[in-house]
Amino acid sequence: MKMDATFNLTRTKMKTMNQYQNQVSRAMIHINDVKYDLLKISEIFDGVLQEGLGHLPADMFNAYLSDLRSEEWLYQFDISHITLKEQSYTYDINIQITQDRTPKKLKIHVGLYKSPWPELAVSKMKYNGGGYVTK
Repeated sequence: MKMDATFNLTRTKMKTMNQYQNQVSRAMIHINDVKYDLLKISEIFDGVLQEGLGHLPADMFNAYLSDLRSEEWLYQFDISHITLKEQSYTYDINIQITQDRTPKKLKIHVGLYKSPWPELAVSKMKYNGGGYVTK
């Protein structure tokens, strides 16, 4: 499958050998492509993630974005906040595609597992700090 390249036509001036030269900033990937991939990664954990295991999707996001960074598809990224809400974890991810563009903030939500039999889950499971295990 061939990936389409998108080009940012914002011109920047770079100083080279005491002269200023116009260069076109070229983004080889679009922010929507990255968001789509992050949503696909989050689908793996959606609805099965338990409280205390919010680091698992963050580790996968970090690995994916680090790969893009090492291949120079991204300029930089930052997973700034992981928030546990009643129904989901929310991940705030800042992504800067090129050096001359401002970072864009993405919010990715991953739903928590809710047992249809919460009383049974409480009586059969205990939380050990890293997740739930059977008693």
